[in-house]
Amino acid sequence: MTAAEQVLCGRIGAGLTHELKNVLAIVRESAGLIQDILELEKGVPEERRKRVMRALAAIETQIGRGEEMAERLNALAHELAGDVSGRDAAEVVEAAAFLMRRAARSKRVALEIRPAAGARRARVGPRPDRLVLLLCACLERCLGLVPEGGSILLACEASGPGAVVRLAVAGGEGAAAGLAARLDELQALGRELGCTVAAEPAPGGGAFVVGLPAAAAGTAAS
Repeated sequence: MTAAEQVLCGRIGAGLTHELKNVLAIVRESAGLIQDILELEKGVPEERRKRVMRALAAIETQIGRGEEMAERLNALAHELAGDVSGRDAAEVVEAAAFLMRRAARSKRVALEIRPAAGARRARVGPRPDRLVLLLCACLERCLGLVPEGGSILLACEASGPGAVVRLAVAGGEGAAAGLAARLDELQALGRELGCTVAAEPAPGGGAFVVGLPAAAAGTAAS
């Protein structure tokens, strides 16, 4: 994909996610109207009233999920379009975990994010969208080593002007060697972005360690 095609896809994606948020707002408003009507209708049997209220609560939960998806995809689309050139490191980690959560659920693997140590003050760049995709690629390789029911721990902390992300897997003694065997492609991708990618032993397994570069001073916030 050329740079111009990427910008176009980003702008289209940004517009579509804005429209999706509008759709979800209308669904929420309609669900609220149903609830108001139900409260005014005194003759509705209590059991039927409870069933409708349970359905409305489920709708609200799914609207919340949809809004989170739309918000994260919208941020990624704006980054693809080149509207954003810097992002908090912790947000980059959260975005990658969000995008890979379904793949993790399918393997019954938990993605855990340790509270960031100063990472929200570390702005990384210059292409936050590609940093997210690099971490997604690391997570994908981690998922290939974690047994069903296991977990991947993501930890992010400020390091100099940038940040360091550790993706630790508990896969036994062979985990570190398994991660190291998957390094070449990740390091090549990392070099294009000014990142470093390494593998190291970790308690009960191994970890990828990814160094994220600082965004240039004065870059736009996402």
